[in-house]
Amino acid sequence: MSLTASFVLAAALSCLVTGTFFALYVVPAVRRRPLGAALVLLLWPHVFRFVALEIYSAAAMGHISANPATLNLTVFGDVLSAVLALVAIWALSARARGARVLAGVAVTLGSLDIANAVVSSLADGVAGTISDLSWFIFVYLRISGHLITRFTVT
Repeated sequence: MSLTASFVLAAALSCLVTGTFFALYVVPAVRRRPLGAALVLLLWPHVFRFVALEIYSAAAMGHISANPATLNLTVFGDVLSAVLALVAIWALSARARGARVLAGVAVTLGSLDIANAVVSSLADGVAGTISDLSWFIFVYLRISGHLITRFTVT
């Protein structure tokens, strides 16, 4: 099996497993909460998207190969998503006006970022070069966590 095919399979299985977990356990728990509190719970995983900064060390160590523009765009999108998620959590916790809109913006921009990262990575051949911890971070944390949150918020 090629590295790209194994990347796609790992991403699909990650989404299936995480989706099942969320459908059976998280969605019922979230539905019992007020919308603001539910959004806070769903935004928390995005706060940790700054872990994408690890891409630079992975590239330096030879665990991932991509052009610097792709790496910078990927990291910028993830860090921006993390900051927006944290600000949205603060706003929701303070019951600030526009907090729900901010949460929607965070999820929408995060969705666009993950779509762009997947397309860019496949086009740039990054998926075929990911190894070690970078593989786990890219496949599981970025794809599954974000897709599940996107589907449960809407």
